[in-house]
Amino acid sequence: MTQPTLTTAVPAAIDALLDLAESAVPEGVRVFDGAVRAGQGVDEYVLISGWDSESQQPATFGGPRSFSIEEEFGITGTIWCYEGSENQRASRQAAFAIYSALQTALRSPQGNTLGGTVRVAWIERQSGQLGVPEKTRGNGTEIAFTVHCESRIN
Repeated sequence: MTQPTLTTAVPAAIDALLDLAESAVPEGVRVFDGAVRAGQGVDEYVLISGWDSESQQPATFGGPRSFSIEEEFGITGTIWCYEGSENQRASRQAAFAIYSALQTALRSPQGNTLGGTVRVAWIERQSGQLGVPEKTRGNGTEIAFTVHCESRIN
């Protein structure tokens, strides 16, 4: 069976980011692909939730019907920390500790290419909010982030 032609680096980059996050986050923090399912309730987790393809455009032209593509896309995710006390600072500090671990892993030689699946990757955006779901006691912090990726598809 012949291998299919690579048309996007997105699936491999998502898999590599999941692997990187699992190895980088503090012990006890779970990493989820797509959604937290019923029965998987945890107090601290990283959720890789989607992607956004920013552009695909010709990079170099070869022979007839042959050229490389430059691809840029973002992988979106969320860090969630729930802490049962009334001290909001506790969940915010926990969330930023996870964010820092992920950022440090992405800045490493292996991380900044997501294991060679892209040419370069970094956390491009992050935003946060404080609070917990209704009727829940305690406090929580959510940090949404986007990992910007650039790749060349030959």
